[in-house]
Amino acid sequence: MSQLLNQLYTTRWYISKLIDDLEKGNAFDKKSGFTAEIKKELNTAVTLMEGFAPAKDTKKPLLWYPNAVIPNFRQKTKGKYKKNYPKGIIVHWIWAPQVGGKENAEFWSKWASEQGYTFFTLGNDGTVVQSFPLDEWGSHAGESYWPNIGSSVSEHFVGIEIVCEGKIQKFADGKFGNERKTDTGKITRTYVDQSQVRTINNNTDNIAKGYYQMYTPQQEEALIKLILWLKQNNPDVFNLDLVLGHDEVAGPSGLGLVNSNYKNTWRKTDPGGSLSMSMPQFRALLKDKYSKL
Repeated sequence: MSQLLNQLYTTRWYISKLIDDLEKGNAFDKKSGFTAEIKKELNTAVTLMEGFAPAKDTKKPLLWYPNAVIPNFRQKTKGKYKKNYPKGIIVHWIWAPQVGGKENAEFWSKWASEQGYTFFTLGNDGTVVQSFPLDEWGSHAGESYWPNIGSSVSEHFVGIEIVCEGKIQKFADGKFGNERKTDTGKITRTYVDQSQVRTINNNTDNIAKGYYQMYTPQQEEALIKLILWLKQNNPDVFNLDLVLGHDEVAGPSGLGLVNSNYKNTWRKTDPGGSLSMSMPQFRALLKDKYSKL
């Protein structure tokens, strides 16, 4: 830096002297080499400026989402991401009643810590719960695969679980919901209001046909904001093309490439029709929004 400044001062002196002579009407001898000396000094200054590299920004990516609720417990992680940051995400659903807001999101985050899983949790009101640092990965995707990534997708992608029933069934009485078996073996039903049901008539893109409880508008808005922040926080590592559905990495377009059992079926169907668009459409939306930030 000091060398560049000294050169600029020298160049300024030569140019000032030339201007002074011209203003006084003094003639100068072209053969004296004065103008050639000015050109030389200018070229030297330009060369130094082109080679001058400003100090690199040493700001490190944040490890905690500023808008997240940070509980007093931590989910278990298994190691560091290769670049200390996830390359992308996997969108999930919890397969649980879509109630409770912040309290329910914290409940399922705590449940995950007890089961050995690691993921963001989004409540029905858009609350985001984070209980692990972003430079560490943990289990959330199970048996999965993605081209150029391989089978251990949890080691590369962070999980985002959204509190939602996800794929549901239509009962004989015309109502929608899910059935679960209690610890005592009793079957219980959770019902979903028909206004929250989305019907997918045919397999398309990443989505398996069937009935789904939709994510709330608050959940989708919070999901988009979180993903855009993850990209802004470390744009050189996080890739919007690697914002994937669990139904992609554990379905025909992912796992089906290496496991013939899933060439035409899904091991996991989240987010499926719970998201208001297909995952390719969702990635296009994210890229458009990111380009306008």
